[in-house]
Amino acid sequence: MTPMLWPVLSNVELNVSQGFGSSFMVAGENSSPMVVLPPGGGGTIPFTLSSPVNVSFTVSLSMYLGSENETANGVHFNISPANFTVNPGQQVTSTLTITVDQDAPQAYYSPLIAIETNRQSSATGDPYVGGGPVAIPSLLISNYVPACLYIVNEQQIPTSNLVMNTPSPGEPATWPLFVPAPYQLPNVSTIHLSPGQTTTVFFGCFSIGSFNATGQLSVAKPDQLTMNLTTSQGMTCQFSPTPMDIVWGGTGSMYSVNVTASLSLVAGTYQVKGQASLGSHLFDWTITFAVG
Repeated sequence: MTPMLWPVLSNVELNVSQGFGSSFMVAGENSSPMVVLPPGGGGTIPFTLSSPVNVSFTVSLSMYLGSENETANGVHFNISPANFTVNPGQQVTSTLTITVDQDAPQAYYSPLIAIETNRQSSATGDPYVGGGPVAIPSLLISNYVPACLYIVNEQQIPTSNLVMNTPSPGEPATWPLFVPAPYQLPNVSTIHLSPGQTTTVFFGCFSIGSFNATGQLSVAKPDQLTMNLTTSQGMTCQFSPTPMDIVWGGTGSMYSVNVTASLSLVAGTYQVKGQASLGSHLFDWTITFAVG
């Protein structure tokens, strides 16, 4: 009989992390936290480990990035402590420290912390206490902090998103009842800026690809991204139509929109809206900025 595998429980304490520009990443319909550092920056993320089993075991922690053999360019990860014993009922805190070289390139990483334990079943030798990775937030190295990232997959954006054609009050419904409209990317958290500050909105665009008759995966290069921008008065935007030279594990292209709040801008909320096309795939996005 195979023994039950008890997991090591982990909890990332992002609310007490230090040194990062807190931000978000949007992929599909989901938004998740992301930490941002500039070249020359650094930060710490504490996390706790515990286990529900009534035995002691040793833990070994190691870093790895999102894809096999991926390495960080000018970014250094250190876990302390990385090797320790967890006793019954005990909770151990470890800290991930990230430092970025001054000349490090802009990059996007998906770091994970692997957990290995020494505790096995004496009967079978199978793992008795095991652990999946500690889910550290994605890391963005950006020249401007704060920053945010949209992951745009062509296969997730319909070529003919339809919305109801709503008539004016008192007028009959007209044909067609549904009309084409761009796909709306999810609204996200407000980004805080100071007057004169610049932030970058990144767009990682890619295609999932398909398998051919021999079972080989063929990944098509995504179409060129184009974008029209509208802003509140006092906000300026610049879209670069040339794919960025950036380190990331994606097979597609990364683009950027730099958004700057005027030095004379009074405190308040402002919006930037984009109408974008990725080949035949149309999508809109909106970000609210709190300036003050």
